[in-house]
Amino acid sequence: MNDIFLSQDPNLWPVRWISYESPAGFAPTLAAVRLRIELIYAEDRVEADGVVSGTLRFDQDDADSTLTLARATEYVRKSTEWGKPGPAAEVPLATEGAKAAVFSYTGSVEGRAYSARMAVALLGDKVLRLSWATFGDAARFEQDGAAFDRMLRSMRLAIRSAGR
Repeated sequence: MNDIFLSQDPNLWPVRWISYESPAGFAPTLAAVRLRIELIYAEDRVEADGVVSGTLRFDQDDADSTLTLARATEYVRKSTEWGKPGPAAEVPLATEGAKAAVFSYTGSVEGRAYSARMAVALLGDKVLRLSWATFGDAARFEQDGAAFDRMLRSMRLAIRSAGR
């Protein structure tokens, strides 16, 4: 996927690339074009009866050049404090040297409880957040967690800019 949100630096015109092996059963959704936040991509897993059983979201915020993965992760964890976030663990990405910090949390949407995992990664001047929410039982959450880790391990990140 291409991510062309503006840079904080007016001399840069970045194109950020994110590639990964999409999990089975997920399909793009219109949530990505509603643009309430820097949501760059969204997929839902919809069961045969039309019920959404999982969501996958990619969004981002600006990051300054001194931000570390640990500080970014702690900020994201604190912003999901209502969801009782668990401890973060680092997961290597497919791009050499790149990693994400992953933690789990819980929530509710329209009266439906979910369990979720959040991955935080740095991509140039952005903090990339990937969340995978599972509506269902603990066994499905564990299966989805393993699939989320596989997806992260397949993920490649790159950034190109006229200024770099």
